[in-house]
Amino acid sequence: MSALRNVSGLMVAVLVATMLGGMTQVFAAERGGGSGRSSAPPPQILVPDDSQSLRDEQMRENYQLQQQIYRDQDRPRISPQPMDVPIMRPRGQ
Repeated sequence: MSALRNVSGLMVAVLVATMLGGMTQVFAAERGGGSGRSSAPPPQILVPDDSQSLRDEQMRENYQLQQQIYRDQDRPRISPQPMDVPIMRPRGQ
């Protein structure tokens, strides 16, 4: 159970780091636009780069892993029940 908590905690940390990384790029792009350069937005906003694709892929993998964890938690734990099999005894004894 603690391994499950460790995995889910790690996934949350990765998700937060991914989201914060994307937000810092947006804030940096907004601050860089008023420095006297042209008012056109930076190219990273217009065209998604490889890092955005990698972040999207990582977020998909994190989502799928989290869903698998939820399925494992929701799946009932069924222990094998002993079968009720009749025992035949010989009549001659």
